[in-house]
Amino acid sequence: MNNPEQPYRASQISLPLRSFIGSVYIPTFLIMLGYGMILPVIPLFAGELGAGLGLSGLVLSMHGIGSLLFDLPAGGLVARFGEKRTMLAASACTVLVAAATGFSYSIIVLALLTMAMGSLHALWMISVMSCLRRTIPQNRRGRGLSLVGGVFRISVFLGPIAGGLIGRDFGLRFSYFAQALATAPAFLMLLFSGHPLPP
Repeated sequence: MNNPEQPYRASQISLPLRSFIGSVYIPTFLIMLGYGMILPVIPLFAGELGAGLGLSGLVLSMHGIGSLLFDLPAGGLVARFGEKRTMLAASACTVLVAAATGFSYSIIVLALLTMAMGSLHALWMISVMSCLRRTIPQNRRGRGLSLVGGVFRISVFLGPIAGGLIGRDFGLRFSYFAQALATAPAFLMLLFSGHPLPP
């Protein structure tokens, strides 16, 4: 079995794009759909917990801060453990963090969990990009990466609509629970699908 620390060359692993549907594209759609669900909810939930307008904006910004701060460490984790392990970890931890956020009653806890969510977002996206870069030949790599971009945009378009409706009809906490439910199948698909990279 290959060491995940040793990079693959595209010429060594040449896979059609359809081989990534169950292991990359659909899980990415579900992960990003979940993230989209909470985007309109984060500042509203912070306000529900007693934050003012400025503090609510700060809590929302924690997602971006977490993503920014974790980009470099995420790359190191992918290089050390391999894409499949880091994608599994990112999706599993996203389920746990989303569920924990739904049960939070503190602004500080909400801010920290929102930062953690941003970090997991970074880990997922870097893992996906690394996976595609290492397994798709150069002449098809642009198409493979653009499909990820398309999946991202569709899910981020649909996610806020779904999250807003769920928050309106059932309560803001349930948007986070919905994120956890949307993300769990992504973890299972990745766990049981034939992934193009070894664990």
